[in-house]
Amino acid sequence: MPHKLNRRFREHLKGKDFFSESDGILVGVSGGLDSLVLLHLLHFDPIFAGLKLVVGHFDHGMHQQSDRDALWVRGLAKSWGISCEIRRTRATLSNLRKQESLGH
Repeated sequence: MPHKLNRRFREHLKGKDFFSESDGILVGVSGGLDSLVLLHLLHFDPIFAGLKLVVGHFDHGMHQQSDRDALWVRGLAKSWGISCEIRRTRATLSNLRKQESLGH
């Protein structure tokens, strides 16, 4: 019998056409609790066994531990047998201000 959270997650998706078994799904994983729970639900619940998951992580470089976070996410994905794609940038205050002035 599935855990209460699994049942609620299944119920939430029921009748919605988010994806099919032949789809690949990129799951954004920051390393925080919310994204880890989502990844866990999609990976370990047998009802989603046909889905091809890929972990996506964006290392924004805005805190000292961002490299470590990226390595941790990659290690978790590897230990669960899930492909992982990591992209990096080094956000600076001037870059953020420039983006803001451009309306992004």
